[in-house]
Amino acid sequence: NNSTTYVDSRWAWVGMAQYTADGVCSSLASSASGQTATFTSTTPGTILDILYLAHANTFTYQVDGGAVVPVTSPGGYSVPTIITLTGLANTTHTVVITSTGANPIYVSGARVRSNSGFEVTNAGMCSDTTSVTDGWASTASPYLPGILTQTLGFDVALVSLGLNDWALTGLNPATYQANLETIITADLLVGDVILWVPSTPTTDGAGTLSAWEQYRNAMYNAADAMNVPLIDMGDLMGVYTV
Repeated sequence: NNSTTYVDSRWAWVGMAQYTADGVCSSLASSASGQTATFTSTTPGTILDILYLAHANTFTYQVDGGAVVPVTSPGGYSVPTIITLTGLANTTHTVVITSTGANPIYVSGARVRSNSGFEVTNAGMCSDTTSVTDGWASTASPYLPGILTQTLGFDVALVSLGLNDWALTGLNPATYQANLETIITADLLVGDVILWVPSTPTTDGAGTLSAWEQYRNAMYNAADAMNVPLIDMGDLMGVYTV
């Protein structure tokens, strides 16, 4: 997708604008009928996904200059929704999304992929924490990575959250562990989960280095409680300076 500081060159839009919610640019939003967002893939594939936030809105999509397909989205408030098209030719594709109603549409992303192979999606966001207000385990903030990732689907989620809880907020480690378990519970409804423990920092954040060890222990406890595997990068790679 796009951000306020980096524009994905695969996207172009006319009339729509980058929409910021919860501190990040999460979508392209329309303000009137007839506005467009165009995604042109740079990699080939036979499957096209269009991700948008359902908001009782109407729009059309057109793939590779073909038929114009109308869409009436479900009601509800900004519910992450996906349209998946299969059986396309194994080449690059272009999809044009056009608003057709008064209510705004929120285009969150698109991707072209194949039905085999290995795909990695970076769903991380700068300064993210385990707080449910960050959208990792709650539909209250559907613009943010957790719920969007769950909507797109995955086979395995690598959950590596904690440095910002420690360095930016000094969250109580017990609350941090409870947040992790909430996130893991939501992700396990979709696929498998691996907890990824970051390398140990060598300088203090909001909490002390001894507090970081409590966070690290909380990750191990969460992995045990939820019966998921854990990879400890501190053990593998050592320490680093934040």
